[in-house]
Amino acid sequence: ASLCGQVVNVTANYVLIFGKFGFPEMGIAGAGWGTFIGIGVAACVNMSLYLSSNINATFKSRRTLNIDFGKMYDLLKVGLPAGFGLMVNVAFWGVILFGLVGKFGTEALAATSAVLSYTSLSVMPVVGISMALTAAVGKTIGRGRKDIAIKQTRVCLKVALLYMGLVGICFFVFRNALMAFWSTDDKVIEAGVNILVCAAIYQAFHAARTIYSGSLRGAGDTVWLAIISAVGAILILGLGGWLIVLFFPSLGALGPWIAATVSIIAVGLANRWRFKSKKWMDIDLFKRRAVSVPIQNGAAVE
Repeated sequence: ASLCGQVVNVTANYVLIFGKFGFPEMGIAGAGWGTFIGIGVAACVNMSLYLSSNINATFKSRRTLNIDFGKMYDLLKVGLPAGFGLMVNVAFWGVILFGLVGKFGTEALAATSAVLSYTSLSVMPVVGISMALTAAVGKTIGRGRKDIAIKQTRVCLKVALLYMGLVGICFFVFRNALMAFWSTDDKVIEAGVNILVCAAIYQAFHAARTIYSGSLRGAGDTVWLAIISAVGAILILGLGGWLIVLFFPSLGALGPWIAATVSIIAVGLANRWRFKSKKWMDIDLFKRRAVSVPIQNGAAVE
């Protein structure tokens, strides 16, 4: 679903931003509509899978849902911070970045959209690994095997670092060709080439950020993730980017991207510290009350 959404996102962005195949040239509005269409496609694919015959046969996904307010409260305690963190990472991050870059003209916005499309293709496979890791960590912690959760995280981290590290090298080596493929405008290419250097630098840190986030989310440490995401997006990217634009306007669109790079590196290192601190091991998501058990044949039955 994520891959389908990203393919549609990149294609729609290209078509709507530059007015290809008979569509009007919409610029930054086209980037917004392209992203909206991509998210919509991913949502439809997810829903169709959820309601598919195979999933319904296993999990009864089509039956009427019964509301358990106790369980709902437990889920909201974990889900609301997780949702806020996602909103910060997707909505705030994008709005702030495009808002700062927009001060330098449509060419800078087009270059930013191009680089974000490339980086989406680089990070989405790792996002998939992170989602799988969230489920695996939650399951192993539920079984009381936190040592296995650590091993699972390490394995996923190695895979993510290898993949995104190679992507970062490709971004740096082939940055001119990548931007020439996207646009024929010299100003867009020039801005995009410089931005791709930032993207190349933060790839490994983005891998660490994504994998550690998945692991911590599986452990229920969503409040930490929400706080550190807000710090990265609002303080480092937002405030830091604004100060760079204010005092170093000669950097152009590269200025906000420097702030974005620092934000990703800082959040990646912070998530690593949180994971290494093992504080997530003390989280009890669903506190269970002791219950009386019947005695049979002189032995307690659990």
